[in-house]
Amino acid sequence: MKKLLFAVFLSACSFASALEYKAAKISDGKAEADVCVDASRNGYYRGMRFSPDGIVFSLKVNGHVYFGSRHDIHSPDLHDGVSGPVEEFLVVGYDDAKAGEDFLKIGVGMLERIDAGPYNFRLPHKIKNAGERSVKVLSDRVEYVHKLSDKSGYGYVLKKTLLLDGNGGLKILCTLKNTGTKKIDSNVYNHNFFTVDNAPVDESVVVKFAFEPKAEFDGLGANAKLDGSRIRFLRRLSGEDRASMVGIRGGGVSANDVSVEFGNVGAGVRVRCDKPLLKAVFWSDKKTVCPEPFVKISLAPNGEASWTWTYDFYNLK
Repeated sequence: MKKLLFAVFLSACSFASALEYKAAKISDGKAEADVCVDASRNGYYRGMRFSPDGIVFSLKVNGHVYFGSRHDIHSPDLHDGVSGPVEEFLVVGYDDAKAGEDFLKIGVGMLERIDAGPYNFRLPHKIKNAGERSVKVLSDRVEYVHKLSDKSGYGYVLKKTLLLDGNGGLKILCTLKNTGTKKIDSNVYNHNFFTVDNAPVDESVVVKFAFEPKAEFDGLGANAKLDGSRIRFLRRLSGEDRASMVGIRGGGVSANDVSVEFGNVGAGVRVRCDKPLLKAVFWSDKKTVCPEPFVKISLAPNGEASWTWTYDFYNLK
């Protein structure tokens, strides 16, 4: 396959200036996606929460457009200033580090602990070792590699491939190898940030789980309700409206399966993972619906783990 030339996208930002972001257009003949291909920490996403690899600006399929920023004004340094499916790993070594010492954030690098308080992804942690990144663009996929080697004993190679599967679907294939001398105990989830046609989150939106979720915290409030295995919205969200559930539990690989349907535009998306569901979180605001499935990562030195997120996009009948 031939490499594609980078396209340039413009995004409005503070003070009415414009930033240029490297992107690549990939296609499988049925779906077409604009994917971020920044290989540095100075591009579209500069936050310290999510891995910057694999951000999807937009995906067009079946007459609909999926993904897109939930913010009206893009701020690269904001912890959630991202678009599309993005992964966050649980921090490693944070509790062992004192203020001023380093801890590991897989997909980001070695960060400096700010204070004695619990980890807070909203804080602007200083990056001490960003590792090395590379990106390869082919006609139907983008391949990312992030390598980290650190004096602390932590090290890894994280490989991620965004692949349009030939059927109008998207696969995100991930592999993490522990190349350091210390064990890596973490978990990873995909925030997803689902949007469709920039439609509002209203009474037509339904979230379907493959099991009946039981949550440690129910923050659906007056905005949504749990109805068996489904979350239904009760009103159109606006302003600072939120709906959330934390600590959702399920068992087995079959439980790692959730769909979001936007009835107002007649389109839905289903996301599955080939690893057992550790837990899940649900979160939504006026522009996006975010089921967040977690999987467990535990790697001794030289150990390796792989997982795949599979996205199916469909029109409602």
